[in-house]
Amino acid sequence: MTTKQKTMTLPYYQDPGHGWVRVSVGLLHGLKIAHLITPYSYRRGDHAYLEEDGDLSQLLTAAAAAGITVKLKQHHTNKTSKIRGYAQYYTPTTQAAAEEALKAKIRAQGCSLDFINNRMIIKVIA
Repeated sequence: MTTKQKTMTLPYYQDPGHGWVRVSVGLLHGLKIAHLITPYSYRRGDHAYLEEDGDLSQLLTAAAAAGITVKLKQHHTNKTSKIRGYAQYYTPTTQAAAEEALKAKIRAQGCSLDFINNRMIIKVIA
């Protein structure tokens, strides 16, 4: 019995300084890696734009494990990509992790940090 390998072609956008692969957020959830994507990637609507240095590797590894071959179709511009203006990629898990990391940095400076009603409250610890 042979297993047929699936192939998926994704757009790979590059500007002079960086590159991103566009993928549906649903696929990230399906591959169970949505929570592993960092804020170095971007999100717009139902698509994530995975940065090429780390998050793309997460996708390629998970896709290979699921029997999916990923091909990239390059799109290059000599201008700054509009992707840089999209919102950072966050899931509730990555948002919580980012907040905890910030709190740890603030505590190391002798202060406390809290988020109340979407406001950051910093208190000096005496």
